[in-house]
Amino acid sequence: MKLYEKSADLLKLFFIIGLLFTFVSLFLEWFSVEVRNDIGQKLMESTYEILNGWATIKHLESSLLNQYIPQNYMISPMMSFIQVFLLVGSIVIALFRNPETVSNLETTRSNSYFFLSTTFMTILMIIIFPFMILFSNGLFFPGMVVENGDFSIYVYQGIGIGYYFQCMGFILTFPYAFFCYKVATTFEQHSRIPKKRIQMQAVKESVNLDQLIAEEDAFLISQKKLITRSHKTPPLKGEGRVDQKIEIAYQQFQSQRKNSKRLKKQ
Repeated sequence: MKLYEKSADLLKLFFIIGLLFTFVSLFLEWFSVEVRNDIGQKLMESTYEILNGWATIKHLESSLLNQYIPQNYMISPMMSFIQVFLLVGSIVIALFRNPETVSNLETTRSNSYFFLSTTFMTILMIIIFPFMILFSNGLFFPGMVVENGDFSIYVYQGIGIGYYFQCMGFILTFPYAFFCYKVATTFEQHSRIPKKRIQMQAVKESVNLDQLIAEEDAFLISQKKLITRSHKTPPLKGEGRVDQKIEIAYQQFQSQRKNSKRLKKQ
């Protein structure tokens, strides 16, 4: 039990750290483009942030550099707002609740779904970013150096620290989110077991098979004595039917005894 609690606490700690990584990544650059000449002088730089889009700074005024300015494609601000809401909600739940130990099924299930939604939004942002922002601008993922020999210009493209933080956040948050989901599903399965089935199982466990067999043996011995006595005394009127009933009862208890021994072996 202590090992289970320590593992849950460790996963929860990683989960909170991952949420912070993901939240901070929204304010950092995800991709950068730098244009330099053959002597290494920076001519232009463009950076992309999830909340602000592309920001371009020219260090040299030249129409030649306009072709290297990325088009201002942006991920929908609504997606960013949804992710911020999920991140803040997950942090509050993780800090002030214990989703893995909550006894209420509905609360446990809703918390696990909320955590999974947060991790799903994180991986969605990681996947759609290259397609919506980079490939549409003709940029390379995760980065590349492109040379324009005619003008002695080099274009440096690369992933920014914000994208790495987003990936790190997913790696740290997914284990605990999945752990809470497994706890919720296990709790739900156990809650669906009928109470009658539990009571029947308790009754089966309380049955003493040895005592039952001993009682049957004693009853069979008494029946055999009755049959032996009936053979020694002359039959009376209607006694044949009694003997037949006794014989049937003897056979029935013999079959019951075999069944009881079979249950005991199981």
